[in-house]
Amino acid sequence: MADPDLLIVGGSVRAAAWCAVRAGLKVAALDRYNDLDLLAVAEPCFNWDGSDEQVERVVGELGVPWMYTGPLENRPDLVDRCAALAPLRGTCGEALRRVRDPFELHAALMAFAESRRTRAEALRVLDVRSADDPPPYAPKEIRTVDFFCASEVPLWLLKPLDSGGGAGIAVWDAAAVDHPTRERPHYFQQIMTSGDRRGCRPVSVSADAAPGGVRLLGSCSQGPAQLLGRLHQGFRWSEACGPGFVRRSFAAEMAEHLAMWFDLRGLFGVDLCTYAGDGDGAKASFAVVEVNPRFTATMDLLDDIRSGPTGPFGTASRTDVGVVSARRRKKVIYAKRDCRLREHRPLPIFSPDARGWVADVPEQGAVVRAREPICTVYGSGEGIHNLRAAEVRVLTLLAPVQLRPDTSDP
Repeated sequence: MADPDLLIVGGSVRAAAWCAVRAGLKVAALDRYNDLDLLAVAEPCFNWDGSDEQVERVVGELGVPWMYTGPLENRPDLVDRCAALAPLRGTCGEALRRVRDPFELHAALMAFAESRRTRAEALRVLDVRSADDPPPYAPKEIRTVDFFCASEVPLWLLKPLDSGGGAGIAVWDAAAVDHPTRERPHYFQQIMTSGDRRGCRPVSVSADAAPGGVRLLGSCSQGPAQLLGRLHQGFRWSEACGPGFVRRSFAAEMAEHLAMWFDLRGLFGVDLCTYAGDGDGAKASFAVVEVNPRFTATMDLLDDIRSGPTGPFGTASRTDVGVVSARRRKKVIYAKRDCRLREHRPLPIFSPDARGWVADVPEQGAVVRAREPICTVYGSGEGIHNLRAAEVRVLTLLAPVQLRPDTSDP
């Protein structure tokens, strides 16, 4: 077996591995799921038990360049130890500590906002508060479906400092006073003011901080329902569509500012909210919610194998090669309850002209716990409008059977 060109480590690395393989790299992987379509492209492929020790052992034994996905951005000490064992293709531990600190990020954004006062897009800097300085909570419980509609009162989020994929985040209302996140290191972030009469929309920007400068990959919409999911999912990341949605000049300027301020290296993503003007002369604005200094869940939507160098592992910006991809959409299907997947027929996988396909496919008979992902469905072209139908077809094929409580048996 030839040595891999790149080791990818994280909770779920299938999307990053497929992008790397499409760019011509041989990959190895260490992740939690070892789904069938990851096993098909990664060799060797290790099942991560979640420990730091296993990550250090695999990185050290392979000795090849390596990169990480979530949640390793929340383990800067581990990243630094592994960077001493093999070349790191990404942001180092010291920069991780700074960019994941909400108060450091606030300072960086204040500097950027000051430079854009007269520009077409204004940058709003979200207020943040420490755990020992909680804001007043919303006077009533905020329903999930209402969160990104017009707000009559200021809305704050309760967020863990080591957040990832939306886990542990809650709207700061009366129901969140005893939320489990308050037992962890956390902070508060204001997401809406009482003047946001037209609501907001979540988007993301992806970039690559390369030695020659910051390369913009593009942007995606993450939509209200996509970010919040259904009520049983809470804030777990669920759905995205791209490319598009953020003007390139603004996205590139913001990405370059953040990369230079924090000394970011390699792939990183920026989650934002867009706020429409209120019709009284106020212009549209953007607010940065957080920076994810790693391969993110939307980046494979920006990977076009027909234009190779524009993807996450390429060398050119999308506009540099003059190619505009058809929009793609993806949706993670979560288990509503503990279940076991029955035997299933082969599922459609990615091809350049596919209108719909499935990824992150678990092995037959796998047990999936409640709120854990079952698989991901994709659509392209006309297929982006039919993900609900695709979800129904996939669940019919996988036929999840509910487990009895506290057992692994149906």
